[in-house]
Amino acid sequence: MKKRVLKFALAFSMSFSLVGMNIATSSAKTLETTGLETEYDMLELERTKPGDNLITNGGFENNGANWKTTGDGQITNYPGCAAAGEYCGLLPSNSSNAAVYQVLTLKANTDYKITAKMQFGAEGSEAFVAIKTASVENLNPAIETTVKCEAGEEWQYKDVTFEFNSRENTNVSLAFLKWTQDPTSAIYKSQVYIDEVTLSEVGSGDSETDDEVYEVVWKDEFDGTTGNVDENGLNVNDWGYELGSVRGVEQQHYTKDKENVHVTDGKLVLEVTNRDEQYQYKNPRGDRQIIYNSGSVRTHGKKEFLYGRIEILAKLPEGQATFPAFWTLGSDFTLDGLVNSEQGKGWPISGEIDIMESIGNPNVVYQTLHYSQAVDVDNGKYAGNGTTTNITTEGVEIDGETYHVFGLNWSENKMEWYVDDQIVRTVDYSDDPIAQVSLNRPQYIQLNFATGGNWPGDAGSDLAGQTFEIEYVYYAQNQKQKAAAEAYYENTVSVDADDVTIYEGTVPDLLENVTLVPGSDSVDTSKYTVDYSIENEHMFTSTPDLTDESTSNDTNQTKVELLVNSAANKDKIANLVPGEYNIHYSAMSDDQPSVRKTVKLTVLEEPEFPSGFELNGIVGGTLGAIELPEGWSWVNPDATITGETGEYEVQYVDGTYSKTVTVTVKAKVVDKTDLEDVIKDANLEEVKDDTYTLASRNALKAAIDSARAVFANVNATDVEVANAIQALNNAMANLEKYVDEKDVNDLIEKGDSLVGKTDTYTKDSLNKLSAALADVKSALESGDKEAIQSAYARLNEAIAGLVKNDTTTDPGVTPSDPNSGSNSSTAVKTGDDAAIGTALFVLTMSAAGVVLFKKRKRC
Repeated sequence: MKKRVLKFALAFSMSFSLVGMNIATSSAKTLETTGLETEYDMLELERTKPGDNLITNGGFENNGANWKTTGDGQITNYPGCAAAGEYCGLLPSNSSNAAVYQVLTLKANTDYKITAKMQFGAEGSEAFVAIKTASVENLNPAIETTVKCEAGEEWQYKDVTFEFNSRENTNVSLAFLKWTQDPTSAIYKSQVYIDEVTLSEVGSGDSETDDEVYEVVWKDEFDGTTGNVDENGLNVNDWGYELGSVRGVEQQHYTKDKENVHVTDGKLVLEVTNRDEQYQYKNPRGDRQIIYNSGSVRTHGKKEFLYGRIEILAKLPEGQATFPAFWTLGSDFTLDGLVNSEQGKGWPISGEIDIMESIGNPNVVYQTLHYSQAVDVDNGKYAGNGTTTNITTEGVEIDGETYHVFGLNWSENKMEWYVDDQIVRTVDYSDDPIAQVSLNRPQYIQLNFATGGNWPGDAGSDLAGQTFEIEYVYYAQNQKQKAAAEAYYENTVSVDADDVTIYEGTVPDLLENVTLVPGSDSVDTSKYTVDYSIENEHMFTSTPDLTDESTSNDTNQTKVELLVNSAANKDKIANLVPGEYNIHYSAMSDDQPSVRKTVKLTVLEEPEFPSGFELNGIVGGTLGAIELPEGWSWVNPDATITGETGEYEVQYVDGTYSKTVTVTVKAKVVDKTDLEDVIKDANLEEVKDDTYTLASRNALKAAIDSARAVFANVNATDVEVANAIQALNNAMANLEKYVDEKDVNDLIEKGDSLVGKTDTYTKDSLNKLSAALADVKSALESGDKEAIQSAYARLNEAIAGLVKNDTTTDPGVTPSDPNSGSNSSTAVKTGDDAAIGTALFVLTMSAAGVVLFKKRKRC
């Protein structure tokens, strides 16, 4: 787990106008309005001064004067317990209910902030900070938050901040309390100390302090939990790579290799490594040698930003001419030639905001603007000649290293740069129309680690291993910034387009599935035209093939290439080799900056029918019965196979793409003569409804139906035919005859002889026998064979179940043996499951091992 020690001499505070409360500690927090979690809060900039402390004696001195306690709550001066002074509040150990509180008068519907220092004695212990009624009863809804002791925080005072809105409550108490019903919990066992409590008003209504209430709307903490994370750990849903030698006379070659761009221990790391001498080359724009590899990432075409606070927490490298930067460019920028110049704006018309640049000394950073009305002319009123800032704040300690916050607070016509909590530059460009055109438009973020150049000078020879480490990137807005951004987007469109997959050699209509979404009903999408540029970022090779003399000295090997510059030249798409590319879609109008959306284009190899794939069929069957490889289908699946070898067509279809090839099918003849004979025999037996039970005839009928289906199936295999024959024979072998009338009468006679023996058998068992006799006699009169079969089985059960008055079954009473007579018919077995079970029971119980069920066997 990373150790982070916050050393800013200020409160970390993320205020949310919709939430109204938040805990500011170094542990992760849920931002309820956005669903995001952050490791850090936005800094409260130094120009924002907190109000007067409304707490009296926040240090609990003079034995806690002005504080009250309830439950087991205490004021203590135990040596060393106080964060400052001698006294502090105490929620003692081995307590389930303790509180210290102070009664206050607040303004209604006003925002307040509580700060305090709290110390816990055990990991997992919790306490509440709450606003309650003056008598310390709960408000409804509650105004409270939970503070928890995380691992490693035991016996250390931690800074706590809680913001809330008073709503209609005025006469209240501020309470620190713990409560639990579990005497085994850490809450019960641990003590909690409270000290240095403040309560201040942070603003309400339209006051200026509302400008300091920010809501995080996007962030990347490089924890690998969101988005599509690539092999380097980068979320490529939000970020793309800049590759090769791109601008200036710098001495690095940007790669997407893991050694140059990687996410490690929750940080984005851009690292400089030595470039192999055989791959070094002259910068194509100057006379410096490219001697290093490094990393550069950007959100172009994926995430854009307009007004708000954009900040990073980062550790800067050091060394001769190390040149890390955190900056933005207009979302419609033509990417140094990777987008057709007619589809956007060149530098610096689209604007550039350098939030942080450093050239060797990590304690000195620069803030600069670039913009103009013309390409390559940087002449705006506030352009160029940025400010220099010496870092004086202590920053944030992470794993023994010092990190600093570098940020931009950007409002319409105004920008504020800040380092940690200090505002270091302010530009109000409301008096410069050119700046408004260039800068009041969406921007994308870029993070890169350059080495050398005209500004920093020649790079040192020992920079390998230097790193630019970014702990997080946050983007937050206050209400005014959010409203200004929404007003901008209401007057433009967004581009809706998905990733595209095609096959090599094809020329698809890449505009077919692109949709323009208007920001409001007043936007006329017909005034926009859409075009695209295709480049090979994903296919770019950082180390060219030096054995190919035609390319080894080609400067195109130093950068990503624009391969298709518009839909007018879409025929060039057919020349793209299999692989992945970027499509930069641009929606253009006469009065708005171009709107950009980047998606991935995947070019697949032309599909080939797998060699060696065997196609086996049946003569007289259909092609559709033969399984094909995934993605392939028969052109005519209903065609009949006419010979043992034949040529037929199969096709591959994927969207608008299709390909047809001819394949060879081998087939054989399946003999169904035996199956036909057995079906005839089975039909003769199935109609004998006076001989066989309904259940056994139904089973035979089902087997016949299945066999007929196999016989009718022109694609039936040898195995399916053999299985159908076996199923028919099994069903005929299991045909069961109805019981003979003589056997029924013999059993009735036996039952009649027993039914009057009241001195021998229990009344209950004789009653069951009488009922069974009545049922079988009634069945005989009806002539219903199924009813006779069922009643016969129940009578057998009743005789076998006779119970002597001493509870001993008469061993001399056994069920009737149908084989004792001249009739050799089968014993009882019907569709009545219960009766069948009973008959089987009788079989088991029979001392003579009498067989009641005889099956007709087919010879």
